[in-house]
Amino acid sequence: MGSELRLVLIISFVSVLVFSTSSSPLPRFPRQNRARIQLFGEDRNDYQYETKYFSQQLDHFSFADLPKFSQRYLINSAHWTGASELGPIFLYCGNEGDIEWFATNSGFIWEIAPKFGALLVFPEHRYYGESMPYGSREEAYKNATTLSYLTTEQALADFAVFVTDLKRNLSAEASPVVLFGGSYGGMLAAWMRLKYPHIAIGALASSAPILQFEDIVPPQTFYDIVSNDFKRESSSCFNTIKNSWDAIIAEGQKANGLQQLSKTFHFCRALNSTNDLSDWLDSAYSYLAMVDYPYPADFMMPLPGHPIKEVCRKIDGASSDASILERIYAGVSVYYNYTGKVGCFELDDDPHGLDGWNWQACTEMVMPMSSSQKNSMFTAYDFNYSSYKEDCWNTFRVNPRPRWVTTELGGHDIETTLKSFGSNIIFSNGLLDPWSGGSVLKNLSSTIVALVTKEGGHHLDLRPSTPEDPKWLVEQREAEIGLIQGWIRTYRLEKEAQFPLLKRSWESSLLEKEQELLVVEEKIASKESKVLANREVILRKRKSDVEGELESKCKLAENEIESKRRVWELREVDIKQREDLVGEKEHDLEVQSRKLAEKEKNLTERSYRLDEKEKHLNATEEDINRKTNLLENEKERLRKLDLDLQQTLVSLEDKRKRVDSATEKLEALKNETSELFILEMKLKEELDDMRGQKLELLAEADRIKVEKAKFEAEWKHIDVKREELRKEVEYITRQREAFSTVISSPQNVPEDKHELPSNQTQAPPSVMVVLSEMVKITKVTYETEFINKVSNIECSDDPSEAGTKMVEEKKQDSDCNETGIKEKDSDDGGIVT
Repeated sequence: MGSELRLVLIISFVSVLVFSTSSSPLPRFPRQNRARIQLFGEDRNDYQYETKYFSQQLDHFSFADLPKFSQRYLINSAHWTGASELGPIFLYCGNEGDIEWFATNSGFIWEIAPKFGALLVFPEHRYYGESMPYGSREEAYKNATTLSYLTTEQALADFAVFVTDLKRNLSAEASPVVLFGGSYGGMLAAWMRLKYPHIAIGALASSAPILQFEDIVPPQTFYDIVSNDFKRESSSCFNTIKNSWDAIIAEGQKANGLQQLSKTFHFCRALNSTNDLSDWLDSAYSYLAMVDYPYPADFMMPLPGHPIKEVCRKIDGASSDASILERIYAGVSVYYNYTGKVGCFELDDDPHGLDGWNWQACTEMVMPMSSSQKNSMFTAYDFNYSSYKEDCWNTFRVNPRPRWVTTELGGHDIETTLKSFGSNIIFSNGLLDPWSGGSVLKNLSSTIVALVTKEGGHHLDLRPSTPEDPKWLVEQREAEIGLIQGWIRTYRLEKEAQFPLLKRSWESSLLEKEQELLVVEEKIASKESKVLANREVILRKRKSDVEGELESKCKLAENEIESKRRVWELREVDIKQREDLVGEKEHDLEVQSRKLAEKEKNLTERSYRLDEKEKHLNATEEDINRKTNLLENEKERLRKLDLDLQQTLVSLEDKRKRVDSATEKLEALKNETSELFILEMKLKEELDDMRGQKLELLAEADRIKVEKAKFEAEWKHIDVKREELRKEVEYITRQREAFSTVISSPQNVPEDKHELPSNQTQAPPSVMVVLSEMVKITKVTYETEFINKVSNIECSDDPSEAGTKMVEEKKQDSDCNETGIKEKDSDDGGIVT
């Protein structure tokens, strides 16, 4: 696919269930790359095996008639010496995934099988790979009921039933079984040896964190080790990663920030949230710490030797103008794209939306995880069981049982458990592996052995051997082989004591093997000289390395001593300060003691004064007795006064009643006064309103005055018109008289219209008088109406309405006048009345 090649990340064990940010993460073991499960490359050709299936019980702890399922297992008998020779059976306890992937990544077992003449068996864990109850993954993962048989106890019982049946079918009931397992498989191997000691004679549990439950180890142990792995390579690399989380959040909060993050980290699609990116980076750092092998490996991803060193080299060696997120991408690309063939990254957690390990983590495999602010390069958070429980309930409708594993298989008192009930278990760990913090790191007995390497990674000892293997790794594997040989030798000696004939056949086979060994020794002898020479060179190199390491350790020790000296100096200063503080407190106590002495003296003086007062009181008592007699006499006098007072009280009672009556009247007057006060306030408000209205009326009056001025101007215009009309009337009158004369005397009518008389210019006096009187009357009437309207406006509650009405009436009058004039103009000399 070239540049369009996409890397699909399949997290088969952990981190596939997306919990909220407040959630605590699930434990993370190495995941499987699905593409490598399907292809395997050259590894598959190196390990030949048959694939078979075993009809397995669904529930080993009930007698219900439940359907069985087919459990897949891989088997290789090429080097097995057979049941008659008590050939051992090496059984790898299948992990949380496809068994073929684990088989092809456990080269150590394949390499030692010929040496022991062992039969190799790899049974698959239920609910993983092809070993699916109910016929398919979809049905097996359907709900909490179908998933309820996915437990560690059922898986251990699967292995026990399977190997017992296998030995019976091979007539190899006497053959010893040795268990192997790495990571979760290592936990299963150790637990199976404890729970079913009669099934297997021993177990190699590599990187098995059987103590990572409850509070047996601190919850921040895992991420502290991951962080320390990076810090030991580069402090600046550690700090860059630690500061990158805030940079991611800040970038994600910007407009188009998620798109920019997707572009920076070359994702095929835009991120949904910054949590997706944080989880992606968290996974890379954690897995890098697990597989920080000393040589190039292709376990989960193609990686160089010491991959963390390479990651930090990329981060620290980025250009000076590169942003912190660009530095992070350059580093994390070592894990996700070391070959450089990936064009963009696409997260594909689980196409079915569920994962078997999520179920196990939500039921019994509860491993608390936290991140400390001080030692971790990750965002600080504490394990929140309530949130963890809520997420499990929302996802599977189940509640976790965090104490079940320690109850069922031991935990808090694991040392006593292993010493009392266990034997022949090897706990191998590399301290670079973050899971080593939850494993057994010290010998508990002569048969419960811890093999710990300082530079080892996650179950590195189970990986195939390579020419690049460091000496400590070779020695670790040799120690494991020696312990396993001892288990088998002891077992065979016990069996030989039970079966003498078997002992003789075993001795003959030993003689044959001794002869073969002699031949091999001769071949080896010829190579020893070469090997010794090579070893001498290696020893010289190692000597120089050791000297350099010792020198660096001396410097570290000196620095540590110097730091401790400074700490002691600080402690001395602190002690001195405390001594000064104690001295101050002693001084304060002395001052308080003096004050108490003064108070005691004052109390003595007060006691003396009280005694004096007591004597004075005794003398006063006699005076009181005398005064008592006087008081008795006074009492008699007061009794008489009391009678007088009672009579006075009767009269006062009458007066009180009158006073009460007067008080009631006064209260009534007060009420009336308050009502009057309220009325007064209302009147004031009304007066204020009236003043406002008055101001409005004054303004309206001013407006009317302006209107009046306009009206007077109009009247002047009317006077002019009236004069014109008068003249016209006179003219019409003259013309009418002329026509009347002509009409009354037909003989006087001229034949030509131009001969009509034109000297008639005066109207009759009666007509003029009438017209003059009519004009005067009209003018007086209009002025009277105008004055009335003005007075109405001044008295009206709504002056604007009155003014508007007046203007409308004025307009109507004006229209009427204009109409009258028009009618007059149109009349044939008639007089308008």
